[in-house]
Amino acid sequence: MQNFNVLLIEDDDVDAEQVRRAFRGNAYTAFTVDRVTTIAGACSRIFQSDYDVILVDLGLPDCTGLDGVKTLISLLDIPIIVLTGNEDLDIADQAISLGAQDFILKSEHVAPVLTRAVRYGIQRYRANDTLNRTRELLNAQCSIAKLNNASLSDRLEVADTLAAFAENTQQCVAIVNADYGITWANNAFFRWFGLQQMPRNVSMASRLSLLDLSTTATDNAWIEQVRRAIANRSELHCHLLTEDAGQGQKTFRLELNLIPERDGASEAFALAFSEDLHSRVATMA
Repeated sequence: MQNFNVLLIEDDDVDAEQVRRAFRGNAYTAFTVDRVTTIAGACSRIFQSDYDVILVDLGLPDCTGLDGVKTLISLLDIPIIVLTGNEDLDIADQAISLGAQDFILKSEHVAPVLTRAVRYGIQRYRANDTLNRTRELLNAQCSIAKLNNASLSDRLEVADTLAAFAENTQQCVAIVNADYGITWANNAFFRWFGLQQMPRNVSMASRLSLLDLSTTATDNAWIEQVRRAIANRSELHCHLLTEDAGQGQKTFRLELNLIPERDGASEAFALAFSEDLHSRVATMA
């Protein structure tokens, strides 16, 4: 059973109880509903719990019309659903245009519509978020491929962009110095090698070396490829490496780019790798 935390922004006690009843006894999803009566109250409460969705009325003591919706969408990265007695279709269209996931009219029979709208609204919002992250990853990959043609400041800016989204991608990403020491790595990189993530304030260069991380013959193959590239100060762009792995083959996609260190005086390498799932599917077919 799914579990969703709902923040309801509703100043009318009767309407609020109607929403709570709508969520009770659902066979597929468990809903936990917290209630506040103002937008200000919501902005304070939102940081006290991990909410999956916000339901907001349009007639609140401190905010009327779509102003509250605008405020929530501009401040929060959470799906918003408007729940109101206002039947104006123009208002509904405006709410959706602002970014609301749905516009639900209050009624005694709102339960099936509301629960379905919340489930689908959350799923749609998360799907769009995943799509946006994928676009960011592709854009950053295109940018980092052009690093050698950029100025020092531009290259540092791209490196910052890479670090910002790298924590949220399944690609393994690391910064490796000329001595093969790993000075930074994302969560996916640590998981690949079965390691626990080290604190960001501890230097990894003295503790981790790329040459010490291989755990399988396949790891040895691509690490050796990267080692040779670093030794020769060369780069790898969309490099595919196929190795035997048990009953089949695994293909790895490698990207290695020369980047400046923060001091601007030394150089390091941005390493990104992942198993190429498309190639694996094609092999299995």
